[in-house]
Amino acid sequence: MIKTKQYNRFPDGMAIPKLAKDEVAVFVCLHNSVGPGGVPIYPTYSIAPVATIMTDDGPIEIANVVEDAPEGKKPRLGDAIFETGQKGCIICKGSSPKDIRLFEFLSLHPANEANGGSTFRREEPGAKQKNLLDKAKAEASAVNFALEAPVDTLKSLLEERSIRTEGKTDDEIRLLATDEGKRKQFEVKQALIGTAQLPDIQEMFEVGVIVWDGSAKKLKNVNSGLHYEVKMSQTDKPQEKMNKLVKAANVEPALAEQLLNDLYEYNNPK
Repeated sequence: MIKTKQYNRFPDGMAIPKLAKDEVAVFVCLHNSVGPGGVPIYPTYSIAPVATIMTDDGPIEIANVVEDAPEGKKPRLGDAIFETGQKGCIICKGSSPKDIRLFEFLSLHPANEANGGSTFRREEPGAKQKNLLDKAKAEASAVNFALEAPVDTLKSLLEERSIRTEGKTDDEIRLLATDEGKRKQFEVKQALIGTAQLPDIQEMFEVGVIVWDGSAKKLKNVNSGLHYEVKMSQTDKPQEKMNKLVKAANVEPALAEQLLNDLYEYNNPK
């Protein structure tokens, strides 16, 4: 950048972004939008020719100085305009000294997204293709999750978003989950009781450590004498009782803690 008495007086040793001779930088206006039918709208948007930035030595004024001026006159400044005809972009080529200075000015400008601004940003090579690929991956992930996750899990996740699932078939719930997952990916909480604990819990049922207490109408751990607060029926098969216990524990942290403590005591008898 051309240093004048007023502009671009950087502290000694301050790193200024550089554009290599064979490099091309594309800055994209963030005010561009999409109109009806997906037609892009590229407004003409001018960047302030002078800006203040903070340095280690305090605030200084920067400007895209095209030409210094004689004593007593202001230097000539270059325009930085995101024009409609250029599809809302400013392209700087490393083979042009004028573009190199503009690149430095835009890189340091406070309106640049990289500096916390919201007016424009530098588009990295292949960024559009990467964004399209990332979007496709996210949508594919949403479809796979909606097809493979248990319906009860999908119901819970949908109800957390205030989407009613009563009376809907499994296929309708999976379609709902697909659409919602594409809109915003579901955050699935890690199960408190994982697959690693299931064989030992099943063994506790089989050896009679966890039994059905007919008087209390609840599952009971005979070693601790405590009941598990889980809704189920006496007519449920043993595997159903176990499944309901594990499912409830993965929703209620206190129940999970109780079951894990009982499992530890079972595996580590005193």
